[in-house]
Amino acid sequence: MLIRLLAGLFLSLFAGATLAQGFPSRPLRLVVPFPAGGPTDLMGRLIAEGIRGPLGQPVVVENRAGASGNVGTDHVAKSAPDGHTLLLSGASSLAVNVTLFANLPYDPRRDFTPITKVVDIPTMLVVPAASSVRSIADLLRFARERPGTVNYASPTSGTINHLLGEYMRANERLDIVHVPYKGNPAATEALLRGDVHFMFDNLSSALPHWRAGKLRALGVTGSARVPAATEVPTLAEQGYPGYEGTAWFAVLAPAGLAPEVQARLGTEIVRVLRDAEFARRVEGFGMRVDPGTPAELAALIERDIQRWGALVRSSGARAD
Repeated sequence: MLIRLLAGLFLSLFAGATLAQGFPSRPLRLVVPFPAGGPTDLMGRLIAEGIRGPLGQPVVVENRAGASGNVGTDHVAKSAPDGHTLLLSGASSLAVNVTLFANLPYDPRRDFTPITKVVDIPTMLVVPAASSVRSIADLLRFARERPGTVNYASPTSGTINHLLGEYMRANERLDIVHVPYKGNPAATEALLRGDVHFMFDNLSSALPHWRAGKLRALGVTGSARVPAATEVPTLAEQGYPGYEGTAWFAVLAPAGLAPEVQARLGTEIVRVLRDAEFARRVEGFGMRVDPGTPAELAALIERDIQRWGALVRSSGARAD
């Protein structure tokens, strides 16, 4: 009996090692569930560039946008769990949408194999450079003097950008209007044109326009100032606590991925993330590298489902 158990264990380990050695056997797809040109797309291309050499196969970034990230996320959830189809997404499609959508076609807890968290991305509260608003206090006063006419942009409903605006609306008792766009580039361009009054913009998107003098930064979210914009104080420093939310991106695979393939992918992606030059490039875009274990990623998703779910419920926001 013992011999048979040991033989079975050996065969299982041998099969797993063989699977890992044979992976990947063809090009990989890294699905980004948002339009090209945004911060998720940028990070996807940086990761694809970094892992294609060690894996020995091309890694193609595939943008499958729609329904606040649900289209691409659901596509990966229903793909074969062989490691050749991966998802790069974040808190919006993996945590916020659980509460925002009544009929989500996938379950972030059940339908994915976590690989690793990739980065944190603070958001920057910005207004057009031509705006008369020069501080958070100015913005709040401006909104209170014009109830129902001041609007703010977001990449789409259910993003952290949207919910931070909802938090401001509820916490400061403002009558402001949310205007969702199809992706971060479109939302930022609308702000630059003056079509909307303000935005909690992803730092990677806002930084070049802020540096060029086209946007005015009123503050950054999170618990500390960001290295790429040390002169911009946090909202908490200015007397507005509670804006601690940051966007984050992570890599996942469909549920049922072999542990050996999960480990191989995690090893290669984390190796890229921990490269000093990669971290420097990412920091220049306003992101902070923050890899972790699959268990840590699963815990993060669960925590943010609860955290952002409470805000979605209190705001009354729905996306169905």
